[in-house]
Amino acid sequence: MIRTSMSQFTFRCVVLGVPPPDVQWFVNGRVVASTRTDLGTMVEASFVVTDISLFGVQGNYTCSASNTLGAVSRTIQVVLEQGE
Repeated sequence: MIRTSMSQFTFRCVVLGVPPPDVQWFVNGRVVASTRTDLGTMVEASFVVTDISLFGVQGNYTCSASNTLGAVSRTIQVVLEQGE
């Protein structure tokens, strides 16, 4: 995850596979739109949260990759602490 400001976060998922995998992002189990960049057998999918109040930002963010040979996913849990 890359935090570019206090109100914007970028999640990146880079996968390698033959054949090139399909990559999707999920937030709390729901598919969200992401940007995809194909680099041969490597695929990068990025998901940007531009307004943290829109998603409530806390929750589970999952990157899922699959092709004809299998599937894999990784989930991170985002928890924000309120500043003093």
